[in-house]
Amino acid sequence: METEIRFIEFGSAEYGEELKLRDLILRRPLGLVLAEEELKGEDSQFHIGAFRDEKLVGCMVLTPREERKIQVRQVAVLEELQGSGIGKELMLFAEEYIKENRYSLIILQARTVVEGFYKKLGYERVGDVFIAKNIPHVKMQKEL
Repeated sequence: METEIRFIEFGSAEYGEELKLRDLILRRPLGLVLAEEELKGEDSQFHIGAFRDEKLVGCMVLTPREERKIQVRQVAVLEELQGSGIGKELMLFAEEYIKENRYSLIILQARTVVEGFYKKLGYERVGDVFIAKNIPHVKMQKEL
């Protein structure tokens, strides 16, 4: 099945679906809820969705940082489709956009269970494991 990767407009119905997906995949398994305070500033960030038959099946957020850095955040793919290539498609789409807009460094904080996924895409670990939301994470980056 073909996946369409495209930007999601902040405040749109698709953005509402993105929030539901992020909550389902990234928060509920931890006994957490996506909090309103976590959404501050999202109107000035870039939201990307992966769609199959017009249904949102994956998403991510790009947050511009200082000095040509951009952060990849909130990467989520429906559980039954994890491992099917959607995450890679999202990352490749994002990297193309990032290059076109002359960012020079991509940063992210990955759960240690998906560190290998990012390594395969050329990201390297920076620093030691740390705990966020009660889960081990690592900081990673990729220079463009």
